Amino acid sequence: MKASYLLAESFFNSGQYAAAQERFSAFAQEFKKTKDSLVDFASYQAGLSAMKQEQFKEAVQILETIPPESPAKIPARLAQIRCYMSQNNHLDAIRIADSVLQNRKPDEAWMEASIRKASCYYTLATDDPKKYAQALEIAVQVLAWKDAPLAFRNEAGHLKGAILQRWDGPPMPWKPIWTWSMDRLCPPTS
Repeated sequence: MKASYLLAESFFNSGQYAAAQERFSAFAQEFKKTKDSLVDFASYQAGLSAMKQEQFKEAVQILETIPPESPAKIPARLAQIRCYMSQNNHLDAIRIADSVLQNRKPDEAWMEASIRKASCYYTLATDDPKKYAQALEIAVQVLAWKDAPLAFRNEAGHLKGAILQRWDGPPMPWKPIWTWSMDRLCPPTS
């Protein structure tokens, strides 16, 4: 069982995504009656293989087959968000992001779902400028989480800057970042 999975994984790692998708799908089909989570991860990898081939609709269909209680479900949902975004289907991407964020405490999955949701709102704001406020609120939440990985903080900061360049909303209720930095370096004296 494990050897078959590793063979599919080797195709994926060498960039042979069509062969990897075929092998992962066959593995998931062959061992679907077992309770091993490796079967669900094979479906997840098959979905990623389809994504690498830009077969986003097929990838979403594959990723949907993973049961809700599976440890592969959250990574699959995050991959679905990326699929929908690649198809410019931002409303479905937001819907899936909301399902990931529901009743979830901040962790890396929360971070990715939040960033993707904010990016979708930012894109939708070209037609509806009110969406900038929603995107900005999410980006600020990500930046406020002190344990956030640097890559997510960078992405949130970049997104916040892009929003502020375009948004004609009310004045911001916070200090510019350089003010915070100066307050830390040179605390005001009383």
